[in-house]
Amino acid sequence: MDITVTTCYDYKQLLRFQYFHLLQRKAMWFFIAICDALLIWLFISAYILYGFCPEVYFDLAMLLTVGLGVPVIIWGIPRLKTKKAASLDAVCYYSFGAEGFYLKSESEKFKEDAFIKYRSLCRVYESKKCFYVYISKMQAYILDKSGFTEGSPEDLRELFRETVEPGRLKLFK
Repeated sequence: MDITVTTCYDYKQLLRFQYFHLLQRKAMWFFIAICDALLIWLFISAYILYGFCPEVYFDLAMLLTVGLGVPVIIWGIPRLKTKKAASLDAVCYYSFGAEGFYLKSESEKFKEDAFIKYRSLCRVYESKKCFYVYISKMQAYILDKSGFTEGSPEDLRELFRETVEPGRLKLFK
């Protein structure tokens, strides 16, 4: 069975991927938890030692800055990355076969012609609107579910289940 997908990497889709990728990183959540725990501990210890005095106000200000600053940074960085992405407005054509898939793009900024074997995939995620096919820890191809020209998202899901190692898949049932 042939499965082909056409995806146009528009700003909204690339931004959605940046957020998805960022929220998958455990190191980021670990960093936020440690920073918040340290700042809360600093505030409580300063309050116990000094009561409400200028040092405690400084600690409270730091707690609020980090507590509110990290989400703002997490919201802003993907927006900046997406505006500069080479693949912005690129149209990619994917054709899936038994051993792997072909990718072809002839956009001005993003020219690519490749064959990727399923066994070389790092991982595959499925969201409500698309599939994220990672070829490395930091790079993925986005397959828009509305861009199927042959086959369907269900067909591709089954193909991934048959060809990609189960530990590398996170698909809908």
